[in-house]
Amino acid sequence: MINQKLTRYNSSRSDSKQHIVRQLTGLSPSSINSSEISNLCFDFEGSDKLNDEGVNGLSQQIAAHPNIDQLTLNLGKCKKVANKGLSRLSTAVSGLKKLSTLAMNFQESDEINDKNLANIGLTKALAELPQLNKFGINLSRCSGLTINGLAELSKCIASMRGLHELNVNLAECHVDNKCMQLLNNTILQLPELTDLSINVDNSYVGNSSLETEKPKSFFSCLSGKGEDSNGLGAILGKIANLQKFSLVLSHNQKIMDKGLIGLSKGLVNCKHLQELYLDFSWCDNITEKGLVELFERISHLSLTQFGFSLAGCNNITDHGIEILCETIQRIGKLTHLKLDLSNCKKFTSDGFKLLGEAISTKKGLEVLDLNFSLCHKAVSADSFCAFFKYLEKTLCNLKSVKLDFSHLPKIDDKGMGKLSDFFSSSLASLESVSLSFGQSELITDKGIFSLRHALRHLIKLKSLELIVADLSNFTDRSLILLSDFLKGSKLEILALGLSGCPGVTDKSISMLSKAISHLIKLNSLTLSININSNAITNQSLKDFSIGISDLPELIFLDVAFKNGNKITDEGASELLSKFGFIPYLIHLNLSLEGCANITGKILPCIVNSSKSLFTLARLHANFKNCSKILKSDIENLSTQIAALPHLTNARIEY
Repeated sequence: MINQKLTRYNSSRSDSKQHIVRQLTGLSPSSINSSEISNLCFDFEGSDKLNDEGVNGLSQQIAAHPNIDQLTLNLGKCKKVANKGLSRLSTAVSGLKKLSTLAMNFQESDEINDKNLANIGLTKALAELPQLNKFGINLSRCSGLTINGLAELSKCIASMRGLHELNVNLAECHVDNKCMQLLNNTILQLPELTDLSINVDNSYVGNSSLETEKPKSFFSCLSGKGEDSNGLGAILGKIANLQKFSLVLSHNQKIMDKGLIGLSKGLVNCKHLQELYLDFSWCDNITEKGLVELFERISHLSLTQFGFSLAGCNNITDHGIEILCETIQRIGKLTHLKLDLSNCKKFTSDGFKLLGEAISTKKGLEVLDLNFSLCHKAVSADSFCAFFKYLEKTLCNLKSVKLDFSHLPKIDDKGMGKLSDFFSSSLASLESVSLSFGQSELITDKGIFSLRHALRHLIKLKSLELIVADLSNFTDRSLILLSDFLKGSKLEILALGLSGCPGVTDKSISMLSKAISHLIKLNSLTLSININSNAITNQSLKDFSIGISDLPELIFLDVAFKNGNKITDEGASELLSKFGFIPYLIHLNLSLEGCANITGKILPCIVNSSKSLFTLARLHANFKNCSKILKSDIENLSTQIAALPHLTNARIEY
């Protein structure tokens, strides 16, 4: 599928046939002169500097390369881009007669509305690209777009008769039942479609005339009426070659069981479907009656990837979980499994154990993504141990594991031991691990020691994310144990979040910083420290600045030291000055929110570091609740940052 979030941080050094443009400087046709380039990616999401003049330069570059095969235009949240620029861009795109893949992001664009779709020539440009076989468009939060504009857009999409992949994101738009029926009819006219993704997350009911619509009629587009209906379920069954399908309908309160049943009747006829993702999070009117029928029909599909979200759905009980488990067990060759049952308050530890048993039967799993946050009845000390006892020594082919057990106070050291046994038993091929824990007083240094021991067995590990929140017994020793693991690892991506852990001090931050300095292959680093105590001082910032200053591959850095009562200009200046020594840094996020003792004297360090980093495209800095930094200081910083030509996006929060 064409990703809904466009790729942003790939190094342009890695592929000579791909050119990723993140900067406004040199936007002239001659600035991209390689005849071998087949893929152009223009990524300016959130830029407060890109305007019509910049888009004109971008359009010239596109027009100068008429033979490219793939084009990505990421202009989401670009508030200064207006009709004039978009019109020139549309003209440039219409000339790409060899283009096979087009991905466009116009999220939150005020200019994308019913009237302007025709005025800027976007629909006309798309109509001139019938040769496209992959098309994705993100129109989320384009509030001026209604059924009239979508009708024009649908006509263009329907003309792409050879389209294989279609990704449409209409999240938080004025999408009603009529809009969905329109989209359904469009899909029906694409006979070659193999990959379909639709996102109408948190959609509005529409205008006031729809408020009287009975709940059962809303999203009847899923089921339709009668045998010859044009409901989405019926249409899916008519797409002979559909292999991948993703549908996000979260936060839609008028989706009922009838819609699920109609959708399931269509899915069962998709004989070639391999990848399926359905998101019904916070759809309160879905009950187990609809889910049981949906799960029953899904179980007959030959899926390799299955994702399902019922987050916040309080009608799911152990009975529904049992049917879900049977579905998982029946799907024969599953390699990817994603389940989000967070905040489902009615299913219990019995259902949780059943899930562990069902997942343990999927020997071929390569990717496992589970979210049980806030499932207080389901995740107890005993059920947590039983869950991972089932998984131990059964999933030998896993490459990626993501587990969210945040806001669950009953997990203890014994459970951490069972989790560690799962990791160390037979997961030699694991490359990525993401773990979240929170609000437990029962996890101590002993549990972290078990985790450290298990991580050492993961010799192929490249990515690690560990989020720890409100663990009152997570101490310096805990962080030092993790730092000891990091020192000998070969990580390329590291994300570590610590909040509400009063036992962490400068001592362990220093050890962590030294460990990070050994990660010479690291290209992405996220560190968030929110301790809200006097334990973190300037010394932590100084040690961390030394640790990151010699990371040759680092291109993404997100660092936060929040609510540090002992952090002053001395430590902050040291940290801000060291950013300028990271040679290939592209994206920098910095937060010193709540550090009440820093002043405006540190701000010139940001400017000086940014000036020396010609690769830097994005800078986000957060100084909220820093009472000694004056408004005039922020205004002066913003003016200086805005003058730096290589920054496409600079945001200062105060």
